[in-house]
Amino acid sequence: MPRIANTIEELQAFLAETLRTSSFHIQRTSFDAQEEWLIKDGMLSHKTGGFFHVIGLNDMEDDSDTLYLFQPQSAVTGLLICPSKKGLGPYVLTQARIEPGNTGVIQLGPTIQSTPANFLRLHNGKKNPYLDYLYSGHRHVTGFHSTNQLDLGKRYYQKTKWHNFALVSALLETADTYIWLPLPVLAEAVKMDFILNTDLRSLIAVFEWDSLSGQNAHPEQTQSSAILEYYLKKSHSVNCRNKFIPIDQSSAFSIEDQAIRINKNNQEIGLYQIETNHREVQGWTQPLWRAEGRGKAILLCSKLSGQRVFLLTVEEEKGTPSSFSISPSYLFYPEDTHTPEVNNLPPPFARFAQSDEGGRFINHEFEFQLIEVNNDFAIRENQFWVGIDELKRILSTSNLCNIQLRGLCSLLIEQLNPMIFEA
Repeated sequence: MPRIANTIEELQAFLAETLRTSSFHIQRTSFDAQEEWLIKDGMLSHKTGGFFHVIGLNDMEDDSDTLYLFQPQSAVTGLLICPSKKGLGPYVLTQARIEPGNTGVIQLGPTIQSTPANFLRLHNGKKNPYLDYLYSGHRHVTGFHSTNQLDLGKRYYQKTKWHNFALVSALLETADTYIWLPLPVLAEAVKMDFILNTDLRSLIAVFEWDSLSGQNAHPEQTQSSAILEYYLKKSHSVNCRNKFIPIDQSSAFSIEDQAIRINKNNQEIGLYQIETNHREVQGWTQPLWRAEGRGKAILLCSKLSGQRVFLLTVEEEKGTPSSFSISPSYLFYPEDTHTPEVNNLPPPFARFAQSDEGGRFINHEFEFQLIEVNNDFAIRENQFWVGIDELKRILSTSNLCNIQLRGLCSLLIEQLNPMIFEA
């Protein structure tokens, strides 16, 4: 029988039981105590050359050195969705994921969440039981959609996520660690701390859930967009201002026995040994990026002529393909200093806390906030008020908005898709 969580309480019990049976263990290790990860050719790499690399980049415009994770192949992510089950639905197939860097260790992820190395099984691990539904044209798939989206532009260099959505006609049997959720339970879970991971939130935000309602949406009016015009003016279609530099030859970084440190702040990339029986392999060694403190992502909302509007910012993110992205109103990574106007904002009317991808970062946390302000709020040149329809177009367009904006918009799933929640 398919496993279903019909309430938040059932979902929380499932996550707790999965964690209890995971036999999870993590331990700090050193470079000398392992042979999986090596500093070679000026970067930290796995001995197979797969997975990802820790690299140094020099910005030739300001001569600054920065550390990045380099994984230029798109991560593959996807959701299996059953539009209805005897008149009820839709249902979404999710996976309880044990990730070493997660706050609380376990978070709910999408049906598929895989790096190319896992997808190609470079570590000889188990194959995802639902991979063929999304990546092999499975005969039981009744609808399919995909989009590419940006990853963390201040931590990754040139990395995107390939989001895929496949409709199936019935609830499939659930493998270990998998569970079906009705959409209302998913919409409740988005408001909770450390329950859904960033990939699942991103997929939730960009999918057109109203397309499953059986109703015809009103045709959209094509009109000029001030924020897109500004974004295109600022972005670079070809960006060659960065050059690779050896991390062991830059004064910006220090290499110690247990970590690579970024000297200007309290960040490090350390090596960890992990064991669990709920992943593709039961034991491995890997680097994890640690940053002290908690970042903050804020989306301001207001009313204009009776309509809900949202304040978006065109933000420079050097790690993205165009060097810019469409961001929330304000975005601060853990090491960033808050600008003065943020300290005087009203309290949020909705919020959640989240740790970033636990397979690359350890307790790398953000606070996400939706805040209501008056529509005469003073804005900068690179900020724009947009309505709900334009926000949806931005979310669904490939490689345009950053992952923090998509995370915040998972809180807006009901406002972005009113027809499916009224059906």
